[in-house]
Amino acid sequence: MGTVVVLVIGAFLTYIASPLARNRVPSEFNESRQLAASVAQNIVGMLSETSANLSKIQELEQQQKGYRALDIVAGEIEKNKNISDQASQLALHLEIMAKQIPGISPDYAAQTALVAISSETALINQLLVYNNNLNNLLLLLRDRYMHGGVSLEQINSVVDEINQRMESINSLNTQFVQLMESFDTYYRE
Repeated sequence: MGTVVVLVIGAFLTYIASPLARNRVPSEFNESRQLAASVAQNIVGMLSETSANLSKIQELEQQQKGYRALDIVAGEIEKNKNISDQASQLALHLEIMAKQIPGISPDYAAQTALVAISSETALINQLLVYNNNLNNLLLLLRDRYMHGGVSLEQINSVVDEINQRMESINSLNTQFVQLMESFDTYYRE
């Protein structure tokens, strides 16, 4: 029995002295990370649908079926309210993650987590600009069909800007996923 106790104490002291003992990730960080990843994936999925609808809008514009295009944009703005709600949820999860960074060790893993959180925060900023651009598109389409004077080039320019924002959002989300995969490698044996 004494030998077992000595072995257990020896194993415990060896573990404490090893680098594995210093590898810590707070459970709140992991929980918020999973929720943030899920919300971000939902946002990216909704934006993919919007991208397809923007192509439809441009086609309808070229076919001079602007009122149908206006209906699609109105639907997209309604969907953007959901995206805005999801962005708020994402921000809350990222805040929880950020507050847990001091509890992460080793430090280089904490730094990787911080960079990942920063990329998702930038994604939220891109979403704000994206939403403004979508609202501008609706106003342009309304003006075009109610008052004239708005050119197809102006509309296409806003659609192009929206598409650029979507690409940026997708890229930032991919960066977050890759950084968190890198973060995970610090804890694999």
